[in-house]
Amino acid sequence: KPLPLKDNSVDIVLSFYSLEHLYPFQPYLDEINRVLKPNGILAGAIPAEGGFGWGLGRYLTSRRWFKKNTSIDPDKIICWEHINFCDHIIQQIERIGFENKSMNFLPFTKLKNRDLNLVSSFIYEKKG
Repeated sequence: KPLPLKDNSVDIVLSFYSLEHLYPFQPYLDEINRVLKPNGILAGAIPAEGGFGWGLGRYLTSRRWFKKNTSIDPDKIICWEHINFCDHIIQQIERIGFENKSMNFLPFTKLKNRDLNLVSSFIYEKKG
């Protein structure tokens, strides 16, 4: 369902830890693109899921706890919950013409590598 906003009417869209949950992803991204003004900003953060660091972190923390304390299969929940991996989200944002203005990684900020971190934060500008 379209947002109740006019085309090219929004200066900034903030999205923190939500893009990885959207299915199908492309219509949501198209809607963000539709409402953002030329030179508007898409800023947010997503888990660096799909990368080594994120997988290791999940394995050593919540996955281990789930296996020990519940009968829930944590791998199934993650597959259901996080439909879009980090690389896919970034590729789709850039594919529709957003320009990367800033990309940061946590917790290893000096390692500019999505694969070795847990979170990717970003600022993209819609090309005018």
